[in-house]
Amino acid sequence: MLERIYKYPGCAVSSCGGISILVWTGEPTLAANQWAVRTLLSNRTKTAGEVTLLQIIAASAGTPDAETRAYIQDVYKRELSEVRRMVSAPLGDGFKQSVVRTIMRGMAVIAGKTQHITVVSTLDKAYDALLERRATPTRETLSSQVRAMFAELEAPPPE
Repeated sequence: MLERIYKYPGCAVSSCGGISILVWTGEPTLAANQWAVRTLLSNRTKTAGEVTLLQIIAASAGTPDAETRAYIQDVYKRELSEVRRMVSAPLGDGFKQSVVRTIMRGMAVIAGKTQHITVVSTLDKAYDALLERRATPTRETLSSQVRAMFAELEAPPPE
């Protein structure tokens, strides 16, 4: 059974077996990020005291502007201090992945969270990174939830 999906223009939040999921298909504006953080905080799930987040950035998604990046850095330090593991999967061509990876790593360094944040190039690698030490959810369950989130956003399913 699929978990509830919360939707905002260009992004969606859900969970699956103790993993919080954030999908970006549109512009990561300040308003969208503020909504996503509020939704994640009000619906976060914990497994063995650990908060785990999967962030998927579709090829169609933009990159945050300077004001939004500053907000995200502040959020990493304060509201998301309980996140013990975050796996980000920027999808798309190599250039897009490189830009997103650079932004994510830079924000992680500034927020002092480099040991908690992993950036991978494919959904398969994201699932591997998330599930390597977990019995649940299954890869199939997690993949089904992610596909449902893309469908809810009326975006092409991830490869």
